[in-house]
Amino acid sequence: MGLLSWLFGAPEEAAAESEDRGSMRADHAVKQPVRTYASPTARVQWERGRFPIKAVGEINYQVALLDITGGPNRNGYQMEMEAVLQREYDNPYDGNAVVVEIKGLTVGYLPRDQAARVSSQMKRDGISGARCIARLIGGWPTKKNVAGHFGVRLGVPKRGWIDFGLGKSEPQDGQ
Repeated sequence: MGLLSWLFGAPEEAAAESEDRGSMRADHAVKQPVRTYASPTARVQWERGRFPIKAVGEINYQVALLDITGGPNRNGYQMEMEAVLQREYDNPYDGNAVVVEIKGLTVGYLPRDQAARVSSQMKRDGISGARCIARLIGGWPTKKNVAGHFGVRLGVPKRGWIDFGLGKSEPQDGQ
């Protein structure tokens, strides 16, 4: 019997693991890297209550989102909080990658096309990161009493120049 328990795990451990974090599956956990970024002073100036950019890859960071929100909620969440957009220079998949962090935890990335635009402007403006407002949506229980997945939307314009609150003006055509 000891061998079977060792191979398949004790039933009590399996039950406890399935209840952990509102039954969030362990395969959605991503080990959070240790970051040493300086806190950015730049802040995206944007229309209050509008969140045109949806972060991508947040399915991989559901455990972090559960930690940030405090766990599943019967009615789910639609909460606003500060996020940090940080250029990720060492990303092996995209040289323009921009990671989205909330409370020091990675919760997703900007979509590739938006990352190229935002990263390029950050580089021109001489910054590596900026703060913005984010809206977290999700976390309500599903029919199987499992926490619904979270999504992250960002208060960053989807097109054109971004005002990072640095006192700079929008460049004229050709500049």
